[in-house]
Amino acid sequence: MIDSLKELSIVPENQKARHEDGLRVKKIVTCVSCQYHEGMVKKVIDTNDKCNRIDRDDLKKKQGILNVMFKDATLPDFSLIWKYDKKLKEMVLAVNDGGHRSRTILEFMADQIKTGPDCYYEPDGITKEYIGGKTYSELKNEHPAAIEIFDNFELILTIQWNLTAKQRKE
Repeated sequence: MIDSLKELSIVPENQKARHEDGLRVKKIVTCVSCQYHEGMVKKVIDTNDKCNRIDRDDLKKKQGILNVMFKDATLPDFSLIWKYDKKLKEMVLAVNDGGHRSRTILEFMADQIKTGPDCYYEPDGITKEYIGGKTYSELKNEHPAAIEIFDNFELILTIQWNLTAKQRKE
């Protein structure tokens, strides 16, 4: 589990020579959703990188992602690639796979979307507490235990360096 966003940019010691030679390097880390959100807000993580498929603004899909998170189940890992952002004039982590999941977290925490009608969490690990039709702020006030689950939901990040545009699409 990372302690800070700065750790995302650290190339593993055993791969530094490969990195310096311009070869593909990767590492796998975990973070919680509130840390990932911070990375998106601070523009360390670019959620709008279009690399291999058309974005679908599908509310049901987003609500399904929220359902998984509130059940404290598992999401697939997020693939992030360090690249130079010409607009920001700095290196950013471009989301190569996991854009819908990333934008769902960002939009939900900004109160732009609500949980689906069948969304629930289990405050005691057994009993279902339904929280459908709620924004992040509403849940923070009405169901702080649910937000605790959401904010601390563990995400797996595969971070890569030195990929060409072609490699990113493979």
